[in-house]
Amino acid sequence: MKTNVKKIKEYKKVEVDLTHICNVIITMIDGHLISLFAAWNSFVFYYKMKDGYYQYLAKFHGSNRRKDVVNQSLKAYNIATTTTYWTRPN
Repeated sequence: MKTNVKKIKEYKKVEVDLTHICNVIITMIDGHLISLFAAWNSFVFYYKMKDGYYQYLAKFHGSNRRKDVVNQSLKAYNIATTTTYWTRPN
Protein backbone atom coordinates (compact mmCIF):
# COMPACT_ATOMS: atom_id res chain seq x y z
CA MET A 1 0.00 0.00 0.00
CA LYS A 2 2.80 2.45 0.87
CA THR A 3 4.45 1.70 -2.47
CA ASN A 4 1.29 2.73 -4.32
CA VAL A 5 0.99 5.96 -2.36
CA LYS A 6 4.62 6.74 -3.11
CA LYS A 7 4.09 6.09 -6.83
CA ILE A 8 1.00 8.32 -6.89
CA LYS A 9 2.92 11.14 -5.21
CA GLU A 10 5.76 10.75 -7.70
CA TYR A 11 3.29 10.77 -10.59
CA LYS A 12 1.66 13.94 -9.27
CA LYS A 13 5.08 15.60 -9.02
CA VAL A 14 5.85 14.65 -12.62
CA GLU A 15 2.44 15.99 -13.65
CA VAL A 16 3.10 19.32 -11.90
CA ASP A 17 6.58 19.57 -13.45
CA LEU A 18 5.29 18.77 -16.96
CA THR A 19 2.48 21.28 -16.61
CA HIS A 20 4.95 23.95 -15.56
CA ILE A 21 7.35 23.20 -18.41
CA CYS A 22 4.57 23.14 -21.02
CA ASN A 23 3.12 26.41 -19.72
CA VAL A 24 6.54 28.09 -19.80
CA ILE A 25 7.08 26.99 -23.39
CA ILE A 26 3.58 28.06 -24.48
CA THR A 27 4.14 31.46 -22.82
CA MET A 28 7.46 31.83 -24.67
CA ILE A 29 5.81 30.93 -27.95
CA ASP A 30 2.98 33.43 -27.40
CA GLY A 31 5.03 36.19 -25.84
CA HIS A 32 8.18 36.12 -27.91
CA LEU A 33 8.57 33.66 -30.72
CA ILE A 34 5.39 34.27 -32.73
CA SER A 35 5.81 38.04 -32.62
CA LEU A 36 9.58 37.97 -33.34
CA PHE A 37 9.45 35.77 -36.41
CA ALA A 38 7.33 37.39 -39.08
CA ALA A 39 8.20 34.74 -41.66
CA TRP A 40 5.12 32.76 -42.60
CA ASN A 41 6.74 29.34 -42.17
CA SER A 42 8.03 30.25 -38.68
CA PHE A 43 4.60 31.51 -37.70
CA VAL A 44 2.99 28.21 -38.76
CA PHE A 45 5.76 26.18 -37.09
CA TYR A 46 5.28 27.89 -33.72
CA TYR A 47 1.51 27.48 -33.81
CA LYS A 48 1.96 23.78 -34.57
CA MET A 49 4.42 23.58 -31.68
CA LYS A 50 1.90 25.30 -29.41
CA ASP A 51 -0.73 22.77 -30.48
CA GLY A 52 1.64 19.95 -29.59
CA TYR A 53 2.30 21.23 -26.09
CA TYR A 54 -1.42 21.64 -25.46
CA GLN A 55 -1.85 18.03 -26.59
CA TYR A 56 0.76 16.94 -24.03
CA LEU A 57 -1.18 18.77 -21.33
CA ALA A 58 -4.48 17.22 -22.44
CA LYS A 59 -3.10 13.69 -22.07
CA PHE A 60 -2.68 13.87 -18.32
CA HIS A 61 -5.07 16.55 -17.11
CA GLY A 62 -8.39 15.64 -15.55
CA SER A 63 -11.68 16.39 -17.24
CA ASN A 64 -12.02 19.82 -15.60
CA ARG A 65 -8.93 21.25 -17.27
CA ARG A 66 -8.83 18.93 -20.27
CA LYS A 67 -11.70 20.66 -22.08
CA ASP A 68 -9.95 24.04 -21.92
CA VAL A 69 -6.61 22.55 -22.99
CA VAL A 70 -8.20 20.69 -25.91
CA ASN A 71 -9.92 23.91 -27.04
CA GLN A 72 -6.59 25.79 -26.90
CA SER A 73 -4.93 22.99 -28.86
CA LEU A 74 -7.64 23.10 -31.52
CA LYS A 75 -7.38 26.87 -31.77
CA ALA A 76 -3.60 26.72 -32.32
CA TYR A 77 -4.01 23.88 -34.83
CA ASN A 78 -6.65 25.79 -36.79
CA ILE A 79 -4.48 28.90 -36.95
CA ALA A 80 -1.49 26.84 -38.12
CA THR A 81 -3.40 24.94 -40.78
CA THR A 82 -5.52 27.78 -42.17
CA THR A 83 -2.91 30.52 -42.22
CA THR A 84 -1.29 31.43 -45.48
CA TYR A 85 1.39 34.00 -46.15
CA TRP A 86 -1.27 36.59 -46.97
CA THR A 87 -3.67 35.84 -44.12
CA ARG A 88 -1.26 35.60 -41.17
CA PRO A 89 -1.79 38.18 -38.42
CA ASN A 90 0.91 40.83 -38.18
